[in-house]
Amino acid sequence: MTPSAPDHPAARRPFHREIGYSNCWEDPLVLLEALAIAPGDHVFSITSGGCNTLSLLVADPGRVVALDFNPNQNHLLALKQEAFRRLTHAEVLQMLGVRPCRTRLDLYHRLRPGLAPETRNFWDRHPRAIARGVIHCGRLERYLMGFGRLMRAVYGRRRLEAAFELETLDEQIRFHDEVIDGRFWRLLFDGFFSRAIMTRAKDREHFRQVAETRFGPIFRARARRALATMPLGTNPYLALIMLGHHVGDESLPPYLQERHFETVRSRVDRIERVTTTVDRYLAAVEPATFDAFNCSNLFDWLDPQAFIALHRLIVSAARPGARMANWSTLLERPIPAEQVPGLVRDEGRSRELLARDRAFLYANFQVGRVLSAQLGT
Repeated sequence: MTPSAPDHPAARRPFHREIGYSNCWEDPLVLLEALAIAPGDHVFSITSGGCNTLSLLVADPGRVVALDFNPNQNHLLALKQEAFRRLTHAEVLQMLGVRPCRTRLDLYHRLRPGLAPETRNFWDRHPRAIARGVIHCGRLERYLMGFGRLMRAVYGRRRLEAAFELETLDEQIRFHDEVIDGRFWRLLFDGFFSRAIMTRAKDREHFRQVAETRFGPIFRARARRALATMPLGTNPYLALIMLGHHVGDESLPPYLQERHFETVRSRVDRIERVTTTVDRYLAAVEPATFDAFNCSNLFDWLDPQAFIALHRLIVSAARPGARMANWSTLLERPIPAEQVPGLVRDEGRSRELLARDRAFLYANFQVGRVLSAQLGT
């Protein structure tokens, strides 16, 4: 989720001067299937909120490089890593803000000695974020949860909570069509997710390459798909927005699920955090270093020339057969196999996995493969 050059306009934007994302709004189950990580693989991952990078540990990679040009995103990941080292599963959920807790600052002071000085200084300056629970502190989260508060005010908390207990998709469809949908919902949704509001809440540079002006109906159609065609009870994204909290262990991202806790704890030191730009890092890394690339929604921020150039760097840094995956918000931008020798995109697999994506912020998902690093040089 970073631009690929330090002088890119996004680098100076307010969104990247704080924690932009305290969660990943991209489905880790889809990502794990797309990357098909084998034990011992070396993986490149955009840090973002750290959730998907930590969830990759479930697949037993040998090494994960988590990169973000925003140091605050890596401070967040470092805090999450230290929580796994020093706390129980229940305490991790409390510390991060998944479960209620009145003693988060006490838990933080148990983690504090293990944090690097720059990370410790960052969190010492943000006690309110700690006290609230850090999964709620991102700029995007504050925006989305603001919409959730409006939903609870309009439809009622109990009614929304009951929706997460529905047992069939037919019941969910009726809930959407008969309870949620209507003229007021469309006005509310289309206004809150309009281009004017989203570019203020997120960042106008995120949408610089997007010609579409009416964002609301597009996101509303995606929200309808998530509300009506996928089980709500295991959807972490809609639960966090609509209810302000997760509803059960199965609705958590893999890294937070109890069955994966000891696995993630034992592998958390395999993550190496890097704070720099993507192009600078990949240009300096040894050729044929990585087996998989989680590019998040990195390419949303790039102009067409930078988009092509960065794929060339990915091919150079990839081992033969390496897998790659990325999301985009509104841009329909296929992996540039025609312009970058050595790349193959899998359009069928991309469509199949996108159809199972439980999030609704991203409409496009791309899965690709590097045939041979030498072909891209």
